[in-house]
This record gives sequence, C-alpha cells and structure tokens, in this order.
Amino acid sequence: MHQFPSATISTIAILYSIGTVLGSFSFGFLSEHFGRRRTILLALTLCLAVIPAWAFGRSLWTLVAGAFLLQSGVQGAWGIIPAHLNELSPDALRGLMPGFAYQLGILFAAATNNIEYALRDWLGYAWALAAFEIANIALLATVVALGSEHKGRSFVGHPRDGSGDEYSGSPQSPAKFSPGRSGSALVGGRVGWFGGVRVLAF
Repeated sequence: MHQFPSATISTIAILYSIGTVLGSFSFGFLSEHFGRRRTILLALTLCLAVIPAWAFGRSLWTLVAGAFLLQSGVQGAWGIIPAHLNELSPDALRGLMPGFAYQLGILFAAATNNIEYALRDWLGYAWALAAFEIANIALLATVVALGSEHKGRSFVGHPRDGSGDEYSGSPQSPAKFSPGRSGSALVGGRVGWFGGVRVLAF
C-alpha cells in the first residue's frame, strides 16, 4: 500500500515489537493494582483509539506510532489473559484451560487472512484491517466486561505429590494445615525441609 523499502519495514517491525514487550510489562503491572478485567479493557481501549493511525496513517511516523501503540495494547490485553484464565479455572482444570483456550483461539484465527482478503475486495485494504480489528476488540471487550474476576485467588491448598499433606489459606485468611504421611509441620507458608521433616513456613 505504502511501498516502503524492506529495510524500513524491518525497522517498523522492530519498533512495534518493542511496543509489545513494554505493553506486556506495563499492563501486567497495572493489572496487579486495578484488576484483570479493568486493565484488559483499558488495553483494548488503547487499541481502539490508535486504529486510525495504524490503518489509515499517511506518514511513516504516524504508522510507526500507530503500530507501536496498537501492539502495546494487544500484548497488554492478551498478556494478562493467561493469568486471568488461571484465576477463573476450576482447580482440576487449571493446567488445561489457559493452553486449551489459546489453542482454540489459534484454530479460530486460522481463517484471518482469508477473511481480511475478502473484506479488502469489499471495503479496501485499510478498512479491511480496521474492521477486522474493531470486531475482535468489541468481541473480547464484551466477553471480559460481562465476565467475572477472581484476582488474588490462592493456588495453594490441595494435596501435593500424593503425600496427603494439605494446606489451605491465602494472604487474607489464616492457614489451615493437616499433616499426612510425611509428618510435615506448620511454621508459616513456604514448604521446606528441616532435619528430614517437611516444613510449611510463612
């Protein structure tokens, strides 16, 4: 569309890749303070705001800024989602759900190029990109806004390695510990060994 030299395109790719890294760190940090859903919605709002520059920018620097900020928002939102899914998943499915959800996403996204190509013939290249991104942002924002959140959920509290020892508790509630076959003792919140006896220490 813009007929930039390949070296320029490579430089743009490097710059927006830096944006993805900064976005993942920044929005991940914010999600610890303001919640997963709010931060995902904030990142999606950023994506929506910069679509005009990303899809319709006329100058090189407008396109660079648009790509940088869009990728920051995209990785900001999608970087939080694995943690969000882990916190929402039932204990028995926590190891399965995030990866399974991402693989389903890859499956559904397989037709992206074909869809955008068809939209290009109907809307033009820039509008095809913009329309597809807006539809995805709107869909994810709707799912997140209508969903629930369990930020800060403790992942500790179930039998480990078949020993029968159980620990349940969170930073907000007292620890409860029941010793099993290994003869563990409770002195806090971390698991360790002392004199051949496993110790759970806070």
